[in-house]
Amino acid sequence: MSFFKGTYWSIIIISVLYVHFWNSELLAAQEQSLPISHQEQLIVVDKEKKIVRLKGWITTRRESHHCGIGWAGGSNGSASGGTKFLFETRVKPEEVFEGLTAIGKKPGNNLSRWKRSTPVQGDPVTIRVDWPGAERQYELSELVQDSKEAELQFRFGGNLKAAKKHKTGCIACFTSCYVAIVSNAKVVLSERKQHTFHFTHLAPPSGAEVELIIQ
Repeated sequence: MSFFKGTYWSIIIISVLYVHFWNSELLAAQEQSLPISHQEQLIVVDKEKKIVRLKGWITTRRESHHCGIGWAGGSNGSASGGTKFLFETRVKPEEVFEGLTAIGKKPGNNLSRWKRSTPVQGDPVTIRVDWPGAERQYELSELVQDSKEAELQFRFGGNLKAAKKHKTGCIACFTSCYVAIVSNAKVVLSERKQHTFHFTHLAPPSGAEVELIIQ
């Protein structure tokens, strides 16, 4: 009997490991098919100008209650079968965290999953967007607006440990987020369903490649 029990649990463990490996390989293959060539430099950290630049693109979504900019390979990204982000990039959240730290930004690290009514803290962050043919660089608040006209006031929330643990891919969220590297201090997580953040007429179309400039 003990032999069969041991065999049973061995099969279960091997099956779980196989599924995990297969899912990892599938996500990697799906991410390969997304916009932006792997030959391009996806993130540039300019310590002198104190700017972090990301290569990205506009997704097919036109509105969101929460998710703004994210890694395509995360569980909220398009490599998982459907995206929750308005903007996506191949850059991982931890790379953005390291970039912001390198240009001197200090994270707030004041949120947790139990602090859903607490605004994010940390150094102020501005996000601008540029793309081929744009007349100028646009503030993210010019391209995305809230249905209740809430202001976008981004802060370097930090959350590196949570980002690595949950693997959602969240880089910048429109409400204060305990997972995202950057998020909006003007709307707390518990109120996210009351707000809808949508593209304005100034935003480029879905699929357009963009540069996200975080400073």
